[in-house]
Amino acid sequence: MPDDFDVNKVVTGLISERIDGIWDAAGKTVSRISSSLKGRLRRTYSTYISTLLRKHSSYKTLIYRDTPHSLREFYEPLDLENDKLHLDSPGIDALAALRQPVLITGTGGCGKSTMMKAIMLDTVDSGKWIPIFIELRYLEDSDASLLEHILQNMRLNRLNLRPDFLKAALARGGYVIFLDGLDELSEGNSERIVEEIQLLAQTSPDNVYLVTSRPGKDFVSWVNFVELKVAPLTLDKAVALTERLEIDKKLRTRFIKDLRAGLFEKHSTFFENPLLLCIMLLTYQDSASIPAELHNFYSLAFDALYFRHDALKDGFRRPTRTGLPIDKGKALMSAFSLVTYLKQKTVFTETEIRDYLNKAISLAGIDVKPRDLLFDLISAFCMLLKDGTLYTFTHRSFQEYFAALYLVHAREDQQQTICDQFIERIDHDQTLDLAHGMNPELIETIVVIPFLEDVRIKTKYRSTISRANFLRFLSLSFRSICVGREEDQYAYVFIGSYEGFRTSSLTSFVVRIFDIKPTPPVKEAEIKRAEERLISYLKRYQSEKHMGVKISVIGRNPEIAKDLFASSHIREQLQAMMKLLDELKSRHKQQVTSFNDLLKG
Repeated sequence: MPDDFDVNKVVTGLISERIDGIWDAAGKTVSRISSSLKGRLRRTYSTYISTLLRKHSSYKTLIYRDTPHSLREFYEPLDLENDKLHLDSPGIDALAALRQPVLITGTGGCGKSTMMKAIMLDTVDSGKWIPIFIELRYLEDSDASLLEHILQNMRLNRLNLRPDFLKAALARGGYVIFLDGLDELSEGNSERIVEEIQLLAQTSPDNVYLVTSRPGKDFVSWVNFVELKVAPLTLDKAVALTERLEIDKKLRTRFIKDLRAGLFEKHSTFFENPLLLCIMLLTYQDSASIPAELHNFYSLAFDALYFRHDALKDGFRRPTRTGLPIDKGKALMSAFSLVTYLKQKTVFTETEIRDYLNKAISLAGIDVKPRDLLFDLISAFCMLLKDGTLYTFTHRSFQEYFAALYLVHAREDQQQTICDQFIERIDHDQTLDLAHGMNPELIETIVVIPFLEDVRIKTKYRSTISRANFLRFLSLSFRSICVGREEDQYAYVFIGSYEGFRTSSLTSFVVRIFDIKPTPPVKEAEIKRAEERLISYLKRYQSEKHMGVKISVIGRNPEIAKDLFASSHIREQLQAMMKLLDELKSRHKQQVTSFNDLLKG
């Protein structure tokens, strides 16, 4: 908290702004209220705001491992955007002005959680709303409802008022409710909490709601929320963030000079992400270069963190208790990451982390003590952080990288089973992508080629794509098609099914990994007319009770099926994937032949 920050002044203004609503809530829940209650409210909320600020206004980062630093000093404001809006470094006023609950999405390390904390500080500064900051991961092992958890969180942060009063105050409005990390919940818990978030936003609409999540979840049903994506860092923002960091001035100057001289453009996918930028800065400090591929970057980043010197003491190296060389350190980190990844755990109690460490030690076959390994993962390897009584990964992307690393070095009889688990979460993280980067032949052999062979068999594809092939492929991935409207434009979208999840997910993976792009249509006018006829048909036949028109129904209408076949880019995706299958099989066969010829001499 800044030394010159006067919390009493802020809270006095905040309470003055909201006192009528708070007083009204008190009158409905407390049978006898006295004038002393106003003074108690002011003191209670002052204590609450002070507690929030102490908890969230400073913390440790990869750059600041030892001493918490003020978020206001090192946070570079991020932009938010969607297809209609672009908000430059928005604070609470800009987000509240949208007059809708806000869903903020972005990939790992893009700065969602830090942004939420910065906006929470801005909320306090504004004096207009009362902030409530909830980290949703703590609901993972709780049976409490979202509202019960919010009330408990407020009491834990010393807002010592009666639950019925707090419920009434929330219903009255005037709060900014920060719900951070929806993607950190398992699927079962996530579904329950999503319903409760939407219900709370509907029943208490006079609050501001900000929810963060990674992309990949189905947010179509969030009809009352406006979704905003965290915009990538621009060159200017990457430079500004670097300038905020307390690092060696010569290193910072050289790094910024290289960023402006073309390093940013060459590795924009890395430097557009605040976390990866900071890790790259550590890597750059040791090698003065940046790797071209993401998996190589994580490997070098681990090396940089493992061998990282204390910036204030030349030649000082953090001691390790296990005495492990770096290869065994990576092996243990890989085993730990795999067992926790498979259980979808990123936050651990003391008991849980020791249990997972024991499993990792057994899996890796390396004789170390769990308590020594825990110390090294925090202090020497910098892979874990201790947050109060809980342990978390420094960043979840490390868990994904090391789980992928375990896969590529696993025994052959384990690899298929591990891959099947990775595929289940292929839409939500980059684990299988990283594994493919490390060992393309492995992933092509046990994932891509078998998947494409299965598609070829089930679609009865021969040498060229037909309408029948196309419709069979759609049926493997989707249940139906529906039409929606955006302003004056109508468009159709495919609705997935539980049975089609694996096919649609692996299709997206193959398209992404092999950079399959639809060919621009030659007869664009004809395709546009086909799309218009299809949309007209869908508008007539889809009902509110049934989401869209089933693929099977369209297949029984030759003219409509023809329009769908003509207008969908998925047709070209299927054609490209079948061509890719032939190329992969040919290449792998040639590699085997070349290897055998080499052995024969």
